[in-house]
Amino acid sequence: MREPMLCRETTPDKLYKYQGIYAGERKLNGTRGILEIKNGRVKLYNRKGVNYTKRLPEIINAAKNIDGDMILDGEIMAFKDGKDWFTGCQKRCSTKDIVKQRQLMKQIPVYFYAFDILYYDGEDFSNESYYLRKLRLFDAIADYEDLIHPHIQALEYYENLNRAWKMVEENSWEGLVLKRFESRYWDGERSYDWLKLKLTDEAIVAVAGFIPSEKKEFQALVLAESLSNGECGRWLGNCGQGFDQRDLEYLRYQKFKVAGEPKSLPSGETYIPLIPFQLKIKHYGMGDDNHYKNAIYLECVNENLIFEYPSALAGVER
Repeated sequence: MREPMLCRETTPDKLYKYQGIYAGERKLNGTRGILEIKNGRVKLYNRKGVNYTKRLPEIINAAKNIDGDMILDGEIMAFKDGKDWFTGCQKRCSTKDIVKQRQLMKQIPVYFYAFDILYYDGEDFSNESYYLRKLRLFDAIADYEDLIHPHIQALEYYENLNRAWKMVEENSWEGLVLKRFESRYWDGERSYDWLKLKLTDEAIVAVAGFIPSEKKEFQALVLAESLSNGECGRWLGNCGQGFDQRDLEYLRYQKFKVAGEPKSLPSGETYIPLIPFQLKIKHYGMGDDNHYKNAIYLECVNENLIFEYPSALAGVER
């Protein structure tokens, strides 16, 4: 079993540094998978080794049309209205019941986007450069495209990173993965040879409450639509990152004004309702559940919260 190579992170403002050194690939929002074809037998598993061979038959059947032995690294994908559908992909990958699998195959077809080849007909390509491995990948499955399409495809790459990033913005892709042209494949390692950068946006939201924690001031803020009358609209997810210690203390002791007894979110988590106030957050788009993905705290937009510090924090540097 092969362990997939992992990425480190970077940001779009550094993109110019990587031009000509790294290629760009579309960052797909699915489930990482390793597809092994050996002596006509096919095996598909995720990055933790969970076997999906019996759960995703359309990918397996497509792979059986390929002659030769190979190991492909890629992403298992589902789509909805032409966009990445992570929830649908999760549902397919986690469904073990054969009857339910057959039903879901019609509702949520899945696809394997291969972006690397680690082994082909007796030769291990781990020590080859990314660029040569990419060429090997295209060559390895090119003769079988009519038989395996659309369930197995080779993911293309872009040499012009600025143009690739414009495609991310125009199509609302999740982001890019940058891969150094001359880099080898590092099994199971998180390397600077692969860098991921995500498309982010900002939003003003209302805080409807907080999820308590025994170890710190709070676990997460409960986010909601900020309505013009000062009330909260629908639930938009939670935010539990981006705070430094001053932010945690400041919010907890200056702004939290309890507005009722503990309540339960649809997810089952218990939260304490608060008199609403507003935050600015950074996020990575909306998920299938209409919640912000990976919401990160930036600042409060309430003037009092920004400029008036409680006496309890008088010794904190500003």
